[in-house]
Amino acid sequence: MPKKTGTATEFVLQTLIEYSDNEMQISDLFDHCQGRFTKENLSNSLSRLLAVGKVVRNLDGRSAYWAIASK
Repeated sequence: MPKKTGTATEFVLQTLIEYSDNEMQISDLFDHCQGRFTKENLSNSLSRLLAVGKVVRNLDGRSAYWAIASK
C-alpha cells in the first residue's frame, strides 16, 4: 500500500478548489478521499478552515454544505 501523504486540511482545500462550482457535504469529501481520512478528520478540518475564512458553510435544515470561499 502506498504511503499516505498530505493532511486532511490540504485534501479538503484541494478538493473544494477542484469542484469550486459545487457545494459538498462531508460525506462527499469522505467518498473522494478513498479512506485516507475519517469523517471526523474532515469535519475538524472544515471547522478550522471556516474559522479562518477559507471555506463557507451553507445550512439547509440539518444538512451542511461546504464550498471554497470567494477570493
